[in-house]
Amino acid sequence: MKLSREQAVVPLQRVEVEATLQDLLVEVVQIQTYRNVENEPIEAVFTFPVPRDALLLDVELALGERCLRGRVVARDAARERYEDAITDGDTAVLLEELEPGLYHLSLGNLQPGETAVLRYRYAQLLHWQGGLRFALPTALAPRYGDPAASGLDPAQVPEVDLMASYPFTFRMRVEGRLAAAKVDSPTHAIHVKGGEGALEITLAGCRDTLDRDLVLQFALSGPLPPAAVTVRDGDRWVALAMLPLPEAGDHEDQAPRCIPILVDCSGSMQGDSIAQARKALGRILDALRPQDHFNIIRFGSHIEPLFPAPRAASKEALDSARALLLHLDADLGGTKIGQALTAAFSARPNGFAVQDLLLITDGEVWNAPEFVERARASGDRVFTVGVGSAVSEAFLRELAEKTGGACELVTPREDIEASIERHFRRIYQKRLEA
Repeated sequence: MKLSREQAVVPLQRVEVEATLQDLLVEVVQIQTYRNVENEPIEAVFTFPVPRDALLLDVELALGERCLRGRVVARDAARERYEDAITDGDTAVLLEELEPGLYHLSLGNLQPGETAVLRYRYAQLLHWQGGLRFALPTALAPRYGDPAASGLDPAQVPEVDLMASYPFTFRMRVEGRLAAAKVDSPTHAIHVKGGEGALEITLAGCRDTLDRDLVLQFALSGPLPPAAVTVRDGDRWVALAMLPLPEAGDHEDQAPRCIPILVDCSGSMQGDSIAQARKALGRILDALRPQDHFNIIRFGSHIEPLFPAPRAASKEALDSARALLLHLDADLGGTKIGQALTAAFSARPNGFAVQDLLLITDGEVWNAPEFVERARASGDRVFTVGVGSAVSEAFLRELAEKTGGACELVTPREDIEASIERHFRRIYQKRLEA
């Protein structure tokens, strides 16, 4: 949300996104246009998401015929220069990274009737996993907890307006081997036009808005072949080779696993998200083996474990879990992920050196680094399944990667059962000992 000092909304006129996908490397340019409709200068603030592993390349702000270009400066020095410029009556821009995947922009002294055009560009290396998934984060959902615990000032906390509707256009050019791919989207209606060894993808809706993330899926008829490229960097050349690894085989390790299942039943999971969670839990129960142990911990403002401690996946235990599944709903209030993680870590049964947690959530919480560190210190692995239209990708990927697990993100129309199957293939693979 963009606010003046008097908290009046600064209208967002439109958002335009231009992307180029060359094999697994995507470059995205996003252009956002704002206009000050008040009768006095204002300070506009804007908090926006980018993919966690994206590299922000540059930021520009156009004000009439002037163009301001971003420069990297230490945080304290940048804030001091910004405040000095505002005090002197100059227009100034300050861009800060609040946490991985979340940036905050301050635009000071935007004059009455003036239009500001923000342009930022980033690059991201995507991952091939039997296909390619491109996600463009466009929405920030409300988060549970205290933003100050994540180091945010009050002006940096994103405001959420469920009635806001901002026009959105998107265009992607696909070059290289993925120009032969089949493309679809589980989130938006799209047009795909081929020709001259490339694809052009646009939105088919006459008035799309920024109410959910955009996801594109690319599928080839065969495996992605290896490739190499050389590029000139000043007075030197850089070579990059891509060698896709073969799919993991079905060589299942028969050693028992302890798999606590943490299901977010907070209010933010209502609707499509909790429906996806039910599907995921059903597939998990089907995948458990008799030698495995498991428990289900529902969490929200408090936790509700199915059993006092993990139990063997007997028919009786699985029947109890399926009975719970019939009544699973988003009815537990807030999102105390930390409490649920601690309960799972502390209940590890004797005989299991490591647990493999499955966490199903939208991940919308503040103070994520504390939860990541707590999970890393436990020694257990966390496999995350992010469900919803505006998932906190940065937190769920960090939590999985820091613990040796993996992350899957699923929008309402994507196949969550396939994500669960991939997670179980990872869990049941033989572990490499250090």
